[in-house]
Amino acid sequence: ILKRLDPTLKTPVLAGAIATGGGVLFIFLGVWTVVQGLRHHWKSEEEDASPKSKRGAFGEAFSLNFLAEFGDKTQIAVIILAASYGAPISVFLGAGLGLAAIAVMSVVIGVGLAKILSEKWLRIMSTVLFIVAGVLLILEAAMFL
Repeated sequence: ILKRLDPTLKTPVLAGAIATGGGVLFIFLGVWTVVQGLRHHWKSEEEDASPKSKRGAFGEAFSLNFLAEFGDKTQIAVIILAASYGAPISVFLGAGLGLAAIAVMSVVIGVGLAKILSEKWLRIMSTVLFIVAGVLLILEAAMFL
């Protein structure tokens, strides 16, 4: 994928390391989702009844997105675009708008899924998706090495 973004890329080892790191991060997030689910399950009913903080949702969404995108193909694509076009403001606005559109779609899908699936099934689905994505990224990284 990196070669498709920039065919002159001469560092397949770096690309492989980035993809491997992303894969490991995704697998970690899948395992973390399981751990959070177990912690939630073990809480007492009194603790469970407390409302979730909106600030907690903001912080968690920011940090998960930041970690997931750091070193990801999106970040590399934006770096290449900024270097290629020499128009950092346009690249920033275009990339930001694209990521915002993805975030809006993700929230709409998440709200819809929350209406038809229990939290348990949402956790199971997110765990499976994170781990599968991580394994696929690691397999993709093997092609660079």
